[in-house]
Amino acid sequence: MATISPWLRLLEAPIATLQQFLSFCISLGACRSICGLLGGLFLLAAWPAFATAAPPDAEVFIDSPFRFKKASQQQVSMEYKAHGNLLIIPVFLNGKGPYNFLLDTGIATSLITNPKLGRQLGVQTTKAYNLSGVGKKAPVLAHRTNSVRVEFAGIEAPSINFIIVTKQVVAFEALLGIQIHGILGYDLFRSFIVSIHPTLGQITFTEPTAPRPTTDDSWSSLPIELDDSRPYITTNISLTGSQAIPLRLMLDTGANHALSLETASDPRLSLPPERQRADLGYGFSGLIQGYLGPIALLQLGAYQLRSLLTAFPDPHNLVDRVTVPRSGTLGFDVLRRFDLIIDYPHNRLLLRPNSDHREQFEQASL
Repeated sequence: MATISPWLRLLEAPIATLQQFLSFCISLGACRSICGLLGGLFLLAAWPAFATAAPPDAEVFIDSPFRFKKASQQQVSMEYKAHGNLLIIPVFLNGKGPYNFLLDTGIATSLITNPKLGRQLGVQTTKAYNLSGVGKKAPVLAHRTNSVRVEFAGIEAPSINFIIVTKQVVAFEALLGIQIHGILGYDLFRSFIVSIHPTLGQITFTEPTAPRPTTDDSWSSLPIELDDSRPYITTNISLTGSQAIPLRLMLDTGANHALSLETASDPRLSLPPERQRADLGYGFSGLIQGYLGPIALLQLGAYQLRSLLTAFPDPHNLVDRVTVPRSGTLGFDVLRRFDLIIDYPHNRLLLRPNSDHREQFEQASL
């Protein structure tokens, strides 16, 4: 998507004014891309949870649904497709495929988002659900599938129960330029230590009981708390540069925005003085409206990002839709600027800046 480039350059230099930035995007025909990118936050961040997370102090997860096909194997690496700041891998279901699946830490249960795929596979469905997400539309009917075999890159899950929607909710192909058949979430991430190298377009899955990946002083570590099968970190932000506010943010590889903050979650949060009213994108339950505006600083471990354009969805879009306390979501437009180790089994996130992060980091606390 060529029109994404102005958005991707945002973090590489401070914003002179929000209006200048938006005018710059419009001049390059990028306005639609901004809305599309932000739509991923709400589309993929608010699916209901059907799985249960292991306790935070669990050393490793047992009965992991995914495993290596070769019992002696402890690690496998593969390339992924990067479309619109999202991670996409080819997956085989019941021996058929490949199908394009998103890798998303923001969902609790793996999904088939293309209703035609369920019919092509001939899968049987059982219990029905009404799925609702952030937005104003009515819930969408979905069903749980019977056992589906999942395979990719020497990895398999002999039996996964997907949630399959009965109608196409979001036009992925129009937004991303590629057809999306489903999403893999907690089922996959809890099974391995997952290392992501965005500049290489490579992802590595490591057996949790294998020796942990070697890291040097360039890596920064943050604790991960798993709540309702989703990962959360607590980190500092500064709205204006004067006060550090510790916030609980959901770590969301399936959200292609940079950062979204929910002002109703904390009395210390407020809209930035310089802001623009905007349609932020389409979520699972419809159009999301709110504001775009810069915050002064986001801290991730030892590293900082400054002048970060942030989404502020209207509170009424979120009421009764977000069940776990949080103050926002951290999306892949920030995460892609780091090499990442997402380690559910040991409750930690490790990150170090990669070559895509062109602005200087300050290794100091707020």
